[in-house]
Amino acid sequence: MAKAKTTKVSKKRTRAKDSKGRFIADDKSTPHNEAYGEKPASNNNILGIILAVLLIATLLFLGGK
Repeated sequence: MAKAKTTKVSKKRTRAKDSKGRFIADDKSTPHNEAYGEKPASNNNILGIILAVLLIATLLFLGGK
């Protein structure tokens, strides 16, 4: 019987930044570490949705003739 391949996905910790792009320091009075935030969402998802909508609109426009 063949072994199933498994891939390990590691979560990369990223430094939290403010709206100007500067790093945010950790507030020592809280138990949560604010200096590290969650990884920001990828813009590739939004770009893919926009391209899909444009493709559907083009197909509907050209298919109507």
